[in-house]
Amino acid sequence: MAEKSINFYDNMRAQAQKNYNSSSYWLDMVETLQTEFDYDNLDPEKDPPPEFIEKVLITHGIAGFARVGDSVVCCTGGRDGDPDYYYRGREFTGCYALGDVHGTIGKDIAIGYNNSMYTPDIDILRYESILTEIDVSERLNVLYSRLLRVPVVGDQKEKEAMTDVINAIYKGESAALVSKNLFRKIADGKNVVDIIELTDPDTVKNLQYLAQYRDKVLQRFYTRHGHSLQTTGKVAQQTTDEIHGQDSVSMIYAVNKLAMRKRMCDDVNKLFGRSWTVDFSELWKVNLKQFEQTVENNVESEGGDDEKNSSTADSADDTR
Repeated sequence: MAEKSINFYDNMRAQAQKNYNSSSYWLDMVETLQTEFDYDNLDPEKDPPPEFIEKVLITHGIAGFARVGDSVVCCTGGRDGDPDYYYRGREFTGCYALGDVHGTIGKDIAIGYNNSMYTPDIDILRYESILTEIDVSERLNVLYSRLLRVPVVGDQKEKEAMTDVINAIYKGESAALVSKNLFRKIADGKNVVDIIELTDPDTVKNLQYLAQYRDKVLQRFYTRHGHSLQTTGKVAQQTTDEIHGQDSVSMIYAVNKLAMRKRMCDDVNKLFGRSWTVDFSELWKVNLKQFEQTVENNVESEGGDDEKNSSTADSADDTR
């Protein structure tokens, strides 16, 4: 037998590996979304880290902010108490690393939401599941694309002899058969062992399609979150503005999240005397600028058409 790998991932059972892959994708996507916004004017000694605020919003959908001494802490939790006109509790109960908090929203507690639906980014779980299954499919295609011949033997002794030879070959060592049964078959001029092939080397071609599918899945995820990834070249008769037309679609959700975070900062500032600000990070600003440029180009184009039509109409009046 081959020596056991020191790589802990290789030593996991299949289900444990799948769970590990799933967790890795979850961490990757959460970490990516944590870079979507930049916060300014947060005191590193008295205010929560921006990445922690984002993690709470992304994974819980709601964050509560309370004063503890001179500090403002970010808490996980939820609304409760008597409902307002929109069935939302007027109070908040939550916890932070060193304790629990409870208070009235707008008086003791400021609230922040991930989006206008007050929900976490649950689509991460869906894409995490799809990407994990792609990993499983890739691994199976790699394993079953190997040219592996399986010997068929007649009894346990033949099996042990053949296994010893295969293991020796795997280690790069010389080997000899010690089975009398196999020796007799060779002496009689018969085929030593029958061979069956349980693998198909042609399946390796499926890997390219799985890789493309992974790119498409990631493209769908990041497009929703503000990055309209272009993984193919433009087709004939397709303008640059048409390519960037989906920038406006990709920015819809991102702009919604930014608006909710600005409202959150305003509430924290009013309640606790802070001066927090939030905006898109540089990476997300690139797509926002492309979107704004596309809109500007389209407006100018439409205005040009109107002027052209007006000029044509005036010319026709002069002719009459």
